[in-house]
Amino acid sequence: MSDLNGSGGSYSAEGGGSSWLPGNGSRPARSGDAEQPGEVVDRLRQMADMLAGALAQGEQKVAEAKQEAAVQIAAVQAEHEKTKQEATSAWQEVERLRTQVQQAQATARQMLAERESAKQDAAAAMQEIERVSAQNEQLDQRAEQAEAAVRQLMTEREAAQRDAAAMRQEAQSVRQQKEQAEATGRQLMAERESAKQDAAAMQQELDRVRAQLEEMNQRVEQSEAAVRQAISERESAKQEANTAWQEGLRARAQAEQSEAAMRQAISERDNAQSEAVGARQQTDQALAKARTAEQQARAAEQRSEQSEAAVRQMMSERDTAQREAVGARQETEQALAQLRATEQRAEQSEAAVRQMMSEREAAQREAAGAWQETERLRAQAEQSEAAMRQAFTERDQARAQAEQFEAAARQAMSERDQMREDRDEAHRSAGEAQAGRKALEGERDRISKHAADLAQALETAQAELNTLRSRLADLEAASKDADVLRRRVQDLDAERRRALDSVKQIENDRDSAELAQARAASELAQTQRRVEDLIRERDQALAQARQVGAERDSISEKLKEREQWVDQLAEAVTQQRDALSALSAERDQARTSADQARKLIDDLTGQLRTMSPGAAGSAATGSYAGGYS
Repeated sequence: MSDLNGSGGSYSAEGGGSSWLPGNGSRPARSGDAEQPGEVVDRLRQMADMLAGALAQGEQKVAEAKQEAAVQIAAVQAEHEKTKQEATSAWQEVERLRTQVQQAQATARQMLAERESAKQDAAAAMQEIERVSAQNEQLDQRAEQAEAAVRQLMTEREAAQRDAAAMRQEAQSVRQQKEQAEATGRQLMAERESAKQDAAAMQQELDRVRAQLEEMNQRVEQSEAAVRQAISERESAKQEANTAWQEGLRARAQAEQSEAAMRQAISERDNAQSEAVGARQQTDQALAKARTAEQQARAAEQRSEQSEAAVRQMMSERDTAQREAVGARQETEQALAQLRATEQRAEQSEAAVRQMMSEREAAQREAAGAWQETERLRAQAEQSEAAMRQAFTERDQARAQAEQFEAAARQAMSERDQMREDRDEAHRSAGEAQAGRKALEGERDRISKHAADLAQALETAQAELNTLRSRLADLEAASKDADVLRRRVQDLDAERRRALDSVKQIENDRDSAELAQARAASELAQTQRRVEDLIRERDQALAQARQVGAERDSISEKLKEREQWVDQLAEAVTQQRDALSALSAERDQARTSADQARKLIDDLTGQLRTMSPGAAGSAATGSYAGGYS
């Protein structure tokens, strides 16, 4: 390419301005003097050598040009392939960027749609805020209702305090009654001791009566011995005996009356015992009811404690929700102010509820103290009742002893009747009969006096039983009042629970409103953030699209430059191909001229052989040696 330089020009051999033809070689011989055949051969040999050198040089240059052209063509093809690959990758990048641009446009459209949806969500949030405001107004109304319920509960609490004071007064009265019952028990114990003493005295008297009866038996025996002596005095003693008999009949009638009174006292005692058993059963039932009411009160207290724990938990959750709702938007500040006012009213109502609950707890503690005092009084009453039972048992024992004494008295009376019959039959002496009659009358008076004392003791016991019955009736009335108070306390607890439920409902509604407001604010903030993110993504997508457009333009310019350079390379290759084709034509022409020269040399050699075989052989050898060496 250094000699040709892609211009397509032919290489000029030394000493040759035009192509050599065989006819030109004979012209000098014809125009000039006749030359020797050796000179002609030398000249031909020189010309053949020159042609061979020019041919070899041309072939070498042609080979070099082919190599350079092949290298350049390979480089151009490689560059072309590389350019194709780069163009393909550039078009792929362009397609990718176009896809990204389309995606960015779709994202922008989606962002616009989301912005519209965000606007709709914002409108829905505003509607939700308005709804929350309406709910806040409803909450205000409910708070006012709760305050009214709290005021009503406070009035009921005051009534409960008054009832508790009345219960304390009743407990004091019960305590006084218990003291009276203790005094009565002590009196009954004293009476029991006196009854024991009376029983001992009656036993001693019975022993004395038995001794007297033995003495009377001895006297009867003595009177039987003296009957025979008193036959003469029988007629005079009959009238006295009849009088004594009438007095004995009167004494028997009095004894029968005292026995009937004792039987009536025994029946009254049995009735009193049955009534005492019924009263004891009623007292046990009242105690069981009181224990059941106490268990119900404890369960109500546990439920109230659970509700208070739930209220505290709700208050803690409310405080947490309030702390979380601090970062709300400015659009909800008015609703938050209304909520704060509602919260203040709710806190005031809660404070009132807490105060009421503390007062209720104080009332419960007072009621518990009163209940403990009642339990203590009940225990003391049970103790006094046990003492009364013991006194009753001792009284029953005393009555049994009295019955034994009565049986002994009856036996004594029967023995006395037998004695009287024996006396009638034996016609005892009037003096001894009068003495026995006086003794029997004294015994009768003593027994009647003792029966009167027993009747008085029975009347006293019956009066005490009536007193105990009245006290039991008072206790039953007090237990009924306590049941009424418990029912009122239960009603107050139910009202308090309803108030707490209403407050809890208000808190739930307020919390739900706050949550809805916070949710709306968070959704609005999220929507705004999403809109901002979408706007940033849209800007980034537009910037990327612009960058892709700039890169596409730069790639298009590079592709244009590469195409121009490829066109230039193609033109250079075309020029080199033209030069190669011209060189090939010149080479073919040189080969043709060389073939003609060889033919001419061969012809001349043949002529020289015909002329001088030795010279021709040496000339031929030299020419071929110089031409093809």
